Amino acid sequence: MCVINEKLIELNNKDRIELISTSAACAFLGISRTTLWRISQRDKTFPRPKKISLSKNSWNLQELNNWAQNQ
Repeated sequence: MCVINEKLIELNNKDRIELISTSAACAFLGISRTTLWRISQRDKTFPRPKKISLSKNSWNLQELNNWAQNQ
């Protein structure tokens, strides 16, 4: 089941992936859009965005959280 408007993809009853916008990812990490882009280009361990439409990317919140905790 895929519900993009609620930014949640339910893989099954127990596995969920929460997707957040680029703006929300920046706010979560406390960085600007430019810094987010730079980190994503330079740091190969940084999570990659998920393409949800031709012009929109979303970020996996758990992946961002895991990356931030390891910094």
